Amino acid sequence: MMNPFVFPLGSFSRSLMRAGFAASVALYPALASAAEEPQVKALVPGLTIRQLPVSLTNVDSVDNGPDGRLYAAGYNGRVHVLTDTDGDGLEDTAELFWAKPGDLLTPVGILAAKEGLYVAARGKIALLKDTNGDGLADTSEAVVSGWASETHNSDTRNDAAGVAIDGDGNLYFSLGCMSYNKAWLLDSKGQSKYDITSERGTILKVSADRKQREIVATGLRFVIGLDFNKHGDLFATDQEGDTWFPGGNPRDELLQIIRGRHYGFPFRHPKYLPSVVDEPAVVDFSPQHQSTCGFRFNELRSHRKPVGPPHWEGNAIVTGFSRGKLWRVPLAKSRAGYIGKQVQFAAFESLPTDIAISPNGDLLVTCHGGKPDWGSGPAANGHLYKISFDATQPQPVAAWSASPLEVKVAFDRPINPQQLKTPQIEMGDFVWEGDRHEWIWPGYDVVKQEKDALRRPLNVGAVSVSDDGRTVTLTTTGQPWRTRYGVVLPGVTSSDKNRDTDASDIELSFDLGGVQGEWTRQGDARPTWTGWLPHVDTNVIETMMAGSAEHQRIRKLLQQPGTLVLRSRLLLPGNSVTFRWEANNTFTVKCNDVATKSAADGAGHVAEFTIEAKQPRRETDPRGGREQVLPSEEVELEVIVQTGATGEALKLDVSYHADFDPHERPLRLDHLFVPWAPTIRSPADETLDTVSALIAGDPVKGRELFFGDEAKCAVCHTFAGRGGKVAADLTVSVRRSPEAVLRDIVEPNAAINPDYVSYVVLTDSGRALTGLLQSANQQHITLVDAAAKLHRVDRNEVEDLRASSVSLMPTGFDKLGPEKLQDLVAFLCTEDEEAIRQGLPTGVISREFWLDLPVGGLTSLTAHADYPDAPAGTGLLTRFESPVNWKEHFGTRIRGFIHPPQTGDYVFSMAADDFAELWLSPSEDPAAKSRIIKMNRWTPSRIWEKYAEQKSQPIHLEAGKRYYIEAIQVDDTSDDCLAVGWQLPDGSMELPISGTRLSSASKAQ
Repeated sequence: MMNPFVFPLGSFSRSLMRAGFAASVALYPALASAAEEPQVKALVPGLTIRQLPVSLTNVDSVDNGPDGRLYAAGYNGRVHVLTDTDGDGLEDTAELFWAKPGDLLTPVGILAAKEGLYVAARGKIALLKDTNGDGLADTSEAVVSGWASETHNSDTRNDAAGVAIDGDGNLYFSLGCMSYNKAWLLDSKGQSKYDITSERGTILKVSADRKQREIVATGLRFVIGLDFNKHGDLFATDQEGDTWFPGGNPRDELLQIIRGRHYGFPFRHPKYLPSVVDEPAVVDFSPQHQSTCGFRFNELRSHRKPVGPPHWEGNAIVTGFSRGKLWRVPLAKSRAGYIGKQVQFAAFESLPTDIAISPNGDLLVTCHGGKPDWGSGPAANGHLYKISFDATQPQPVAAWSASPLEVKVAFDRPINPQQLKTPQIEMGDFVWEGDRHEWIWPGYDVVKQEKDALRRPLNVGAVSVSDDGRTVTLTTTGQPWRTRYGVVLPGVTSSDKNRDTDASDIELSFDLGGVQGEWTRQGDARPTWTGWLPHVDTNVIETMMAGSAEHQRIRKLLQQPGTLVLRSRLLLPGNSVTFRWEANNTFTVKCNDVATKSAADGAGHVAEFTIEAKQPRRETDPRGGREQVLPSEEVELEVIVQTGATGEALKLDVSYHADFDPHERPLRLDHLFVPWAPTIRSPADETLDTVSALIAGDPVKGRELFFGDEAKCAVCHTFAGRGGKVAADLTVSVRRSPEAVLRDIVEPNAAINPDYVSYVVLTDSGRALTGLLQSANQQHITLVDAAAKLHRVDRNEVEDLRASSVSLMPTGFDKLGPEKLQDLVAFLCTEDEEAIRQGLPTGVISREFWLDLPVGGLTSLTAHADYPDAPAGTGLLTRFESPVNWKEHFGTRIRGFIHPPQTGDYVFSMAADDFAELWLSPSEDPAAKSRIIKMNRWTPSRIWEKYAEQKSQPIHLEAGKRYYIEAIQVDDTSDDCLAVGWQLPDGSMELPISGTRLSSASKAQ
């Protein structure tokens, strides 16, 4: 992404247009009106987020000094010192610390030290000093300056950024790259003029006497934050560069800065830069376009306490500018480097640029106002927030896939199980914690693709809490995709009955990474402990699972004599990979069918071996021509380690080097997958057809086939409420293209519905069963096979359970012949006429749309010459929700009938962008409809409680009747959405309303 500290949007957009980049810049989601404060949300319990009662223009950087005072450097070059004058814990007074015009141009990165305040600015690193003791700076000394200017920036764009000082007093800072979009600096003959010895795009070290400087590392794009951790290792945040320089940093990064290494901007290239090896990030922040900025290590320092619970200590606290994110990053140090992961714990409807940690362990966050990707510039006001932590509240440690049917969530202290409410799990390639509160994002095409990507709910059955109250187990209907899973767990509060605190919704995410472990005590026949581990490296396990009672138990067990067995699917991190394993006890490593025993090496044990990929990965057309080491294939991994021989805690460590990369690398978290991880990937979503597809067959004959004895579809499948429950409900087929439906019939393994993935169960007696998961609990698993026969298996008898990549649906339907297949497709792709005649739900609701509307709110639709009789297109929806981020400047009408399942009062809810209304009739007569919701303010998709006007008054409806309902919406700019939900009389929520409650308006006037 672009560096956030740039021109205000208007000037920069115009400069891009002159340069020919106008087509690359999209519109951005609108913020709340000036009269409204931006939203904030804590994703974990015990956090209180308060805005400081000061008004400052956008602040780039903040730091708490050894004197306990808070310093804030503004985008406009003015520096303030903030103090709390009334003792309420919030800084309420901002006094100018330094404001000499033209001295500090675009300051990005400050460090408060005993000798003064270091400021990274354009053209210099300045040291602001208070020489007369009045608490304010009176001199500005350029301690470092005199480097070559880059080719593309001006005085309102950043240059030097980030400041850190090591234990010997040496100063470190970064310089932005020479060109963000032409990094090779090609001349007229196509020859690269990139100079790896240049100071541009580097981390520089300045000696303690400030007389000498040297390049520490090259290949950096735009580093913003720098900080040393307690081990004396230097880290930096760098920004995504692939958008403007294909092949450049594909993600925003947290980097460990190692002397002499090159960090990939520009990248290794066979022609332009063949001699370097690109250093990988410790953490690649996902999905693309986050814009990592300021960060700090959450460690005890001489002038401050760490933030949050004990297991947060040592984490990096990192800001994400473009999407309003605040992460903690646990970092485990191994022999070959660091392993880390991103964990979001707060969300903002503004643009976080930096954080500081106060003396008492509060967190100060500075945010720019305005919109992504560049904010509102140096003259506009920003926001400063303080985050306080209640140490009595339980904090989530992690969520993970504990088995093919279970998800576990660990807490650092007991929770109250009586307060827990129904959890939600969503799956998809771009699912992360906090997605519900991502109110802002940049308008790049790749972000739109992320937003449009398929997401599906994962059904949760039973919820149980361990006896100690620290582990929640969610029983699911399987985890059918190799993808990401997001968990929302409502009702989390402390089990301490003496504390009266509100319950919180927590949000976490996980993938199917990790290791299955079992430990057997010496002399025992069966395992003493079985469970999930995040990695094979014991230091990674300890770091990532600090605070988890279950993992504290296994750590103690591993000090006793016994055998630990670790099993995983290892993604080879290259085509030719040499591994080195080290432990303090004897062990054996088995990859596929090759076992390697450890050999004594000094006080420890070592095993080394090389694996060659059977199917090497070759990139024929790498993006930008980038040459890199890439993962190749998965192999079965088993590690058997003897424990407790000396009474010491087990230490196990693994590293590798692959292909042309000579450096030892730590095995990453995403190199290991649990043995039950399915091979099925998240499929691409099929978008709603905007025009009717040709249906060639006869739906009446197709209906006879579906429910008859020849095809026997209804034995397993349901259509419009009728048929079997073994396989997918095919009512949804009415919104899909006939070609896709035909493919599903004749090629059932091409795309498998995640709710109907078949599983293979292997029992300890050797029996193998294949079927769909009908139910699962702590005692039994019930499957239904292709013949609709139920099989109940005791959980204690299950030896293995894995998802199958083969559909349970039989093949051979092509034997029906082309004509009958077309009839069957015609039936599945049209609404059931019998259900329409009987006034029953058909599973869909009608959608119409009008394009190229002028700006003007709902009247631009309702006053349009083609409304309502001549829409540009029509379609059917299988829930009361239109496509998200579909087009711009259009209007939508969704109409049909709603079928309430209960008699009583219903409360309707609407989420929409930009303008919308919801109308309901007291009968099935459209002419009797009246408006029940009117929205003149936008909301993000599925955000149901942003404004009071999103909800209707209670409306009495009767079961067994149908009511005409209609929603209209107009989108003026980007990021459109329209969804309708309701609260049922029994208090349950359907958000949005599912197709089982709907029928289309095909018969409505």
